[in-house]
Order: sequence, then C-alpha cells, then structure tokens
Amino acid sequence: MSLGPKLRSLVERELVVLGATAIEDKLQEGVPETIDHIKAAGIKLWVLTGDKIETAINIGYSCRLLDDSINQFIIDASKSLEVYKQLCIAENKQNLYMGQRQMALIVGGDSLLKIFQNDKLRERFAKLVEMAVVVLACRVSPKQKAEIVQMARREHPTATTLA
Repeated sequence: MSLGPKLRSLVERELVVLGATAIEDKLQEGVPETIDHIKAAGIKLWVLTGDKIETAINIGYSCRLLDDSINQFIIDASKSLEVYKQLCIAENKQNLYMGQRQMALIVGGDSLLKIFQNDKLRERFAKLVEMAVVVLACRVSPKQKAEIVQMARREHPTATTLA
C-alpha cells in the first residue's frame, strides 16, 4: 500500500536509519563453466523460475546463459492480445536477423497463463521457443513449469527433457 505524499510527510518525520541488509544468492562453483559446456554441446537450456524477470535476467548474465550478443525478447503482457503482439514482434524482429544472432525468449508467468489458455497463442509461443537458444520462464508456478515441460515433450516426442 502506498502512502500519499501528504500522509507520508506526517508519518515519516525525523527518522533515523538503524541499519540496512542485503542478500546475495551466489551461484554454486562451476555453474558458468557447466552452462558453457551445455551450450557448446548444442543443448537448449530453459530456466523455469519463480524469480521476477529482472532477477532471472541478472542470473542469466552471471551464469553466462545470456550475453550481449543474444537478442532478448521479453513477453510480459497480462492480456491475450498484448501477449500475441509481443510474440509477433519478437518473431518478426528475430526473422530480420535471419540467423545472424541467437535469441533468448524471456516470458513472465502472467503471459504464460494466457498462452496456455489459447491455442493460437500456444502455437505462436511454441514456434518462437523453437527459434530460441535460451528460454527463461519467470514468476512461474509449479503447474506452469509442468505445462512448459509437457509442451516441449508434445512438440518433440523423442527429445530428452530434465525437469
């Protein structure tokens, strides 16, 4: 709940900061090197996390899953039409590069709700993840994680998945 400016000026007066904390969740030793080996083997790596998009992107950089040479497209809309537009824009922009740059698809849980409720969105999403070398699904529930794995298995019945 956000306090209005007038109320805040009445309540937040003469405050003294007693301390501050910060939490850092460090990667385990060897994670970036392991991801390098996975990518070098041609294996697509998808990260399905409950973290927010910004956190997942930062982790993606720190573990070398992402770098500045990869096009990153964020699908974070909460309305079906907006999700469809974001998917189309990502596909069109990636097609302009015609394979010159790799693609990372970053999708939020609200968008995934819409994607899995709509066959047209699901088909467009499946086509787009096919183009991606990295997929980050953020703010996803355990059920959504299962749906993503099921979609991958449906699209590629002979593929091996780890989840």
